[in-house]
Amino acid sequence: FFFVFCVRETARPMQSDPVEAGEKVPRREQWLDICEDGSVHKRTLSTGDPPGASYDAVVTVSWTLMLENDDHVLEQQNNVTYTLGTDDIVTGLEDGLESMRSGEVALVKVQPRKAFGAAGRPELGVPPEAVVRYRVTMHSVQPAAAPHRTAAADRLKECARYQAEGNALVKSGQAPRAVRKYRAGL
Repeated sequence: FFFVFCVRETARPMQSDPVEAGEKVPRREQWLDICEDGSVHKRTLSTGDPPGASYDAVVTVSWTLMLENDDHVLEQQNNVTYTLGTDDIVTGLEDGLESMRSGEVALVKVQPRKAFGAAGRPELGVPPEAVVRYRVTMHSVQPAAAPHRTAAADRLKECARYQAEGNALVKSGQAPRAVRKYRAGL
């Protein structure tokens, strides 16, 4: 599998962390550096089935948010639907979702720069510069329409929309999200 944005089939394993209490994880499972820059790591707890998620896919997920070394749940969302690349969710969580398949359960560990950064999220109990961990269940994936099946005029409109959205994100200081928009338009 090749994921266009941050996930690559050459994702590097990182040092294994202890398993959450009660989790039964096969011994072969370990944390994978899915962005290859240390910003987002994923450990698969239960594998899923095709299709895999990708940019513009509509996914239905449930997740819990915790600090890296704390099992206290700070926030929980059940059966929420996102369109990857367009909805406003934590960048690192979105990177993790793009590496998942329908039915998969995983832990996604996100460094501050792709989570809540220097500001943190005091209202949730996330301090500044905190590493966070999500436990994610991917309930379903509806892949985006294949570009070759879209009429040329419609595809050009989509490209222009992605460019405009990318430009707006650059102006607001969100370069990583802007790159995702630009790539989606290619």
